[in-house]
Amino acid sequence: NMPKEERIPGGYNEKEALALNGIGFSVYEDNVEVLAQTNDVYGSFLAFREMLDANIENAFSPDTAPVAKAMFLGVKDSLSDDIRTIFSAGGMAHILAISGLHIGIIIMLISAFAEKLIRNRNIRYLLLLVIPILYSLLTGLPSSVVRVVIMVSFVTINKWLLLERDDLTVLSFAMLVSLLIDPLDLFSAGFLLSYAAVFGIL
Repeated sequence: NMPKEERIPGGYNEKEALALNGIGFSVYEDNVEVLAQTNDVYGSFLAFREMLDANIENAFSPDTAPVAKAMFLGVKDSLSDDIRTIFSAGGMAHILAISGLHIGIIIMLISAFAEKLIRNRNIRYLLLLVIPILYSLLTGLPSSVVRVVIMVSFVTINKWLLLERDDLTVLSFAMLVSLLIDPLDLFSAGFLLSYAAVFGIL
């Protein structure tokens, strides 16, 4: 199947979005047979993700389940074109893609609970470091999430272990690591906007 271009001005452009990841077309098969299965760590996360996917299907209505799965797990294969169009027309298409917004909410929740429940400073920072990494594995490691987790990890380590908290230097190093992982990210609007926004805040 060839990806679709945007149907309304400023709307979701599937062709452009997939092209940023080097994808030019998609192939679907109705009947898939599993020949082998590995029991590695990442496979365990994928199995847990499938379990959560099924639970969301059972807990939500058929109309809202696809949106919930996209927002919390990054699973967008069940989103209909109508839902994509509605969110695009309302200027809220970014909500359907897991990004810095989601990671930021998770960090704030962990930080708020940890401040009240955990007195040990090292454990608090360890949770702030580990949980976003685990969540990124759960969502399938999309580039937007990996980028934000790298950024958050370096800032957390800076506040936790380093005596001189130079956030701009640490953020610059995080940006360099992100580009070493995926150099083409430099031409991604999401990459430029993410780092520009955080640099602006700092």
